[in-house]
Amino acid sequence: MQFRSNRFFWFLAGAVAVHAACTVVIPEGYWATVVGDAIPLALAVVAFAAMFRNSLRSVGILRVFWLLLALGCLLWIVNQGAWTWYEAALHREPPDVTFADPLLFLHLAPFIAAVGLLPHLPDDSRKLYFSTFNTVILTVCWLFAYAFFVVPHEFVVFNLDRYNTTYTVLYTLENALLAAVLALAVWATRGHWRKLYLHLFVASILYYVSSQILNEAIIQHRYHTGSFYDIPYMIAVCWFAWISIRGGTLRLTEQQPTARTRQWIEFSPRLAMLTVLALPMFGGWALLWDTSVPQLRLFRVGLTLLFMIVLGISVFIKQHLLDRALLSMVEVEQKNVAELKRLQDKLVQKEKLASLGQLAAGAAHEINNPLTAILGFADLLSADSSLSENARQSVGKIAQQARRTSGLVADLQNFSRSDNGERTLVDVASLVRRSAQIQTVGAEGKNIRIETDLESDLPRVWGNANRLFQVFRHLTENAMESLLEKGGGSLFVKLQRDDGHLALEFIDNGAGIREPGRVFDPFYTTKPVGTGPGLGLSACYGIIQEHGGEISCSNRPEGGAVFTVRLPIAEEHAQAASGNTAR
Repeated sequence: MQFRSNRFFWFLAGAVAVHAACTVVIPEGYWATVVGDAIPLALAVVAFAAMFRNSLRSVGILRVFWLLLALGCLLWIVNQGAWTWYEAALHREPPDVTFADPLLFLHLAPFIAAVGLLPHLPDDSRKLYFSTFNTVILTVCWLFAYAFFVVPHEFVVFNLDRYNTTYTVLYTLENALLAAVLALAVWATRGHWRKLYLHLFVASILYYVSSQILNEAIIQHRYHTGSFYDIPYMIAVCWFAWISIRGGTLRLTEQQPTARTRQWIEFSPRLAMLTVLALPMFGGWALLWDTSVPQLRLFRVGLTLLFMIVLGISVFIKQHLLDRALLSMVEVEQKNVAELKRLQDKLVQKEKLASLGQLAAGAAHEINNPLTAILGFADLLSADSSLSENARQSVGKIAQQARRTSGLVADLQNFSRSDNGERTLVDVASLVRRSAQIQTVGAEGKNIRIETDLESDLPRVWGNANRLFQVFRHLTENAMESLLEKGGGSLFVKLQRDDGHLALEFIDNGAGIREPGRVFDPFYTTKPVGTGPGLGLSACYGIIQEHGGEISCSNRPEGGAVFTVRLPIAEEHAQAASGNTAR
């Protein structure tokens, strides 16, 4: 942090200097007490306001982090305000036990919880059940320790010596726990998060040391409010105020978990479970070996049962969230596997088509030359009048098979042809409507009905209209052939917008597809030999891929097949075209 470049640092440093000067200039008495109480209270209010402001400017877990720090400061303010009220307003010494003592003890718990939330980690690394509930469990156990050891001597059977002893021991342990958590955070983080945690660590250590100095001076009857013993405490309060102000300007970005952070994450639930398991031991000790008066023993046993119920509920909720998270992870994994298999099949199909396209282009070129010669000589022979009838029939068969081979070569060339045609904004609905009209004419008298449901005002796609029309017409013809095999039926063509794509479905109630997973494989066909090479759907697949879309096939449970085509909407092309029109 750049202390020298920030005016707030000099303001806080000036507050410390003023307070230090007052301890020298103002003699022991009422005004020294007012200054000694009011300045730390005002600085604690500044720290709270800055932390609360930081929470309002933050989002997500970072907001919760600053809110917990602000809550800790608020409890601190209430305790400091109580002392100010007794000494400055009522003009008397605070009692040995006040209502603010529990708040002073509890004000460190939100600090520990804030760090325990692991706010520096991204959401996918810092799950709710790892951070929040482990922190809740540890905080509840810490509150139980205070209620178990301190509260009985304060509210059940008052014992000032036992109260002071147990309070001091637990408060020391709480400060040590806060220091340990902050030290672990410094060890596990880097960058601005490490700076923030480091300053919190140093300020908390200074706060604890200054508190011990004050307590020791009080025990030795050398302390009065506003004396020089307050100076370390003032520095600690100013440090927290400085952290609150400067912390809002730091770039507290998410950090990926390191090996140290993973160790922290693994340690946290183990410690939480250890404390939960230790809870019944306290109840057993209170029931069997506690030598206190019966009121204290009964209070501690009942308290243990109450906290066991609370922790049991917390553990149950945590386990429930763990189970839900596990099921969610399984579902996500299953979706990932299915998507991976789909992409793998898509890649394999694409590689097949690319390899076959190269092979087909070369083969078609090599076959065309001898095929042309065969057809030419066959025509010459068929025109020769000296040939016998049997020879002429044989020549006719040769020409017929050569022409069939020529058609196959043409299909191969069409299959291997790259899409070098001009691309424009294509109205898919008009192409679908035209292909359906062509097939409707051919379906007359064949007991076949073609229906269309085309959504209105659909955006256009960027592509080659002729190539797309070839796809739509082939899919319609395939459905018609399936319906003819069954003796009739209906074809339903549906076009609609679906999440940045145009979704086109060809739904028939024909015989269905024997092997839906293979229909786009080259040369796969269920037609009789000689009726087609089985390249039509493969070519359709390649065309849709060229347009950045997807095509799939499946059978309907009630019978028939569904071919689905998804084409990306050309939003940017449409905007460009509209801009050109406007000009």
